[in-house]
Amino acid sequence: MAGSFAPDLEVTPGRPRLENVVFVALGVYVAALAVGRMFVGASMYTPETLGALTAGVVAGTALLYGFFTRTNPDT
Repeated sequence: MAGSFAPDLEVTPGRPRLENVVFVALGVYVAALAVGRMFVGASMYTPETLGALTAGVVAGTALLYGFFTRTNPDT
């Protein structure tokens, strides 16, 4: 049953899949745009700001993907 609590199932760590990483990175990007728009205003959408935000999200995503891929016991 969906949403049921099942303590008898074992939870094992797995290697992060690229599809999940891209989905999370896209969510972080959209959330940063929304929060930035609330606090910074319309200047959030200037090319320089969008470029910096995009570079930051891509760099952070690549760094964390590499970290979690290397430290996972499955790999």
